[in-house]
Amino acid sequence: MVKRIIQIICVAVSILAIAGCGNYEPWDEFDSGNVPESVKSDFYRRYSDDVIVKDAFTYNYKNYNNSSRIEFVDVDGLPCVAIYIEEEWTHTWKEYSKDNFLFLSQLPKKVARGYIRAGIDDEDYTSDNSYVIEVSRRGFDQKYYEFHCAAPYVNGNLKYIAQNCHVLIGENGEVIDVLHTKPNPSTCFHDMDKAVTSVTTKYPGAIVIGAVNEGGRNVLYIKDEGILKRVLLNDDRWNETVIKLGKWFKLPDNVMDEYVRYKSEHPDFEYSEVYKIERNDGIYYGLEMMVLKGNQISLTVYIKA
Repeated sequence: MVKRIIQIICVAVSILAIAGCGNYEPWDEFDSGNVPESVKSDFYRRYSDDVIVKDAFTYNYKNYNNSSRIEFVDVDGLPCVAIYIEEEWTHTWKEYSKDNFLFLSQLPKKVARGYIRAGIDDEDYTSDNSYVIEVSRRGFDQKYYEFHCAAPYVNGNLKYIAQNCHVLIGENGEVIDVLHTKPNPSTCFHDMDKAVTSVTTKYPGAIVIGAVNEGGRNVLYIKDEGILKRVLLNDDRWNETVIKLGKWFKLPDNVMDEYVRYKSEHPDFEYSEVYKIERNDGIYYGLEMMVLKGNQISLTVYIKA
């Protein structure tokens, strides 16, 4: 009789437990990190339910409140971070493995081929400062890929052994830029909305394909009527636009005359690259010569058109 009563009680408790499950949502990283429900909903709309969320929390970023950081592993098994500011998604980055250049097999084929075309030799990814990431950003028309390492810098007979090397590749495999500097990684700078608005207002119809942040200054790369342009901003306001033209570009006559005059005073100056620079006060041509003097690897002479 007692055994019968115990069985009935156990069945009743089980039924109550099952009935309660319909309204029960497990406590997860979003809850423990006080991440708003709107952020959680948007996150799962963007990414498969198959991703594994490792951590999620809110924090204050500069003058913004309710910023959120979500660390997760995507369906490819790679670590990612999504950033939200004031409950709005700003960007996500994915980290690729640096070990033994494993990233070359992890990256999309077009991007891996683009990296090889960039022509970086003897690069070193063993430093803690090196990284390979994919960046998706609000207001940008495509993803872009950042590669940061140490590599020798070679130009003709000039060689600098331990030099920062920063490569930007577009999602279509285009080599956007190769820099011998150390810009801030996209893991460090967040909101670029004002920069994007400033650039797309000046260049309607242009597509934004990449970015770096150099000492706090945002630099955006755009394709404007098929031309790759590097747009520098101060306080997210347009400052100048640079177009790489190549060494053999025919300089305007007045620019060539000024170059001849300058070279007569500096006979060792031989430029290896030409840039066209648009500024508020007019058009300039930058004539760049490679040098190795201390930390300086180039010297550019600017001549107004």
